[in-house]
Amino acid sequence: MSEALRGFILEQAEATDVFCFQEVFPGSTTVLEGLLPDFQTVAAHKIVDNEEQFAQMTYVKAHLPVLSSQRALDEIADGGVALYTELSGKGSIHVGNVHGIAYTKDEKLDDEVRLAQSRGVIDLFHPLHGKKIIGGDFNVLPDTESIRMFEQNGYVDLIREFNIPTT
Repeated sequence: MSEALRGFILEQAEATDVFCFQEVFPGSTTVLEGLLPDFQTVAAHKIVDNEEQFAQMTYVKAHLPVLSSQRALDEIADGGVALYTELSGKGSIHVGNVHGIAYTKDEKLDDEVRLAQSRGVIDLFHPLHGKKIIGGDFNVLPDTESIRMFEQNGYVDLIREFNIPTT
């Protein structure tokens, strides 16, 4: 783990209630837990092949009760993985930590798998009541239908909202 990432985590930990990480490889969890001693860990594992496996990790401040957590998107062949966590704050808070499919025929563009992946996340969150936060690495360009679908369903695109030039 780079010193820049370590510094960022340490700098933000006091004011942050939830951290979401993608592609956490074995060994990194020990480092993250050492950097975030006041956080509880929620994890979902993804096995890419016999040699590569990693986890989605969501770290939640210890004072926030985790009501439930589940891995999602498993039904989408060759799809990504999402880690859904429900927290109790002032009402329910629903957090989606998404790692979208990385390798398709059209790099970072829409295709049927990526569109299904976005629909799967939207469908998972649709019936939930309370605050909803969905983030992560969708592995698509910002101007794709896969991202516009979220805005069409009432979500705010913070990349566009804050004019972030690169992700």
